[in-house]
Amino acid sequence: MKIFDNIMSWKKPEMLDLAKELNIKGRSKMNKGEVAESISKILLSDEYFKTVLAALDKEQTECLVNLCESNEIKQSDVFKIRLLLELGYISFENEQYSLCDEVKYLVAKCYTNESKGGLEVRDKIINYCNVFAELYEIVPLDKVFEIYDKQNHDISKEDFMELINTVNGKMDLWEIYNNSIVNTYVLEEGFYDDLLKTQGNKPFYIPSRKKIMKMANPGYIEETNEYLALRHYLIKRMGMDEVKGENLCFEIEMECKMSNENAPDILSLFDKYNVELNDNNAKKVIGLVQAVNLNTRKAVNRGYTDLQIEEINNRYMVQNDFFPFFM
Repeated sequence: MKIFDNIMSWKKPEMLDLAKELNIKGRSKMNKGEVAESISKILLSDEYFKTVLAALDKEQTECLVNLCESNEIKQSDVFKIRLLLELGYISFENEQYSLCDEVKYLVAKCYTNESKGGLEVRDKIINYCNVFAELYEIVPLDKVFEIYDKQNHDISKEDFMELINTVNGKMDLWEIYNNSIVNTYVLEEGFYDDLLKTQGNKPFYIPSRKKIMKMANPGYIEETNEYLALRHYLIKRMGMDEVKGENLCFEIEMECKMSNENAPDILSLFDKYNVELNDNNAKKVIGLVQAVNLNTRKAVNRGYTDLQIEEINNRYMVQNDFFPFFM
């Protein structure tokens, strides 16, 4: 099925929604065929299809390329590249999904070595944004580019900003707000103003490029000596199951990361895992948790730990003989 025929099979309100998204002028006065023709012209243009490829991540793009070779589309594949279904590049007829006839041609023409390299840069930039959304929770776009450019230097600022705007709204972890990458949790819970105020003029902790790539891995945990000591005590000294002990440590670290207190409330976590604190172990456990808390990177400190911020403050006071603004 051709793209035009696929669009024609839609109901007109659906067509008009896509026409609005594509910014087609005069769409409300067009008949169904005219709307489908206008949409098809845009979808078939190399320039627009390149923006579609740019909106796909590496896994999604590889899925699309493989489908062009096999032409067998499973429902799981459709969910993976749902954007192409929503735009009209994938048809659904007789309970069967299939790529529209022109898609193979568009992929062959637009998925060049240059675009492959561009996708690698895109995925790398998204990794940086994902890491910073977790590490800082709020970070100006200019700062994101500054860090990225110093460590990579493979894209202009103009292209960088264009790419960020292209993927904005498609990320689960963050979105652009007030010219900053902001963790969606911060916005949803209404923490933005308070967090920004708490961060104040604190400097940004900037990980190395190698560490950022590690931090981009799902489930990454920075296993500090303090974290390992707590895990060892829970498993080896208190007899916790290894998996449960690891999970409890992870949740304690997350609680510390989100806490602005010297001693975060972790008692409910021990109750959750049915771990009894008594006169013999409570003092030791609390001491270990406090050590983890002091050495956990926090968004309120723009990625620094409490101890590191204290050291920075002390150095600043010695050099300038007054308190820094970000205390």
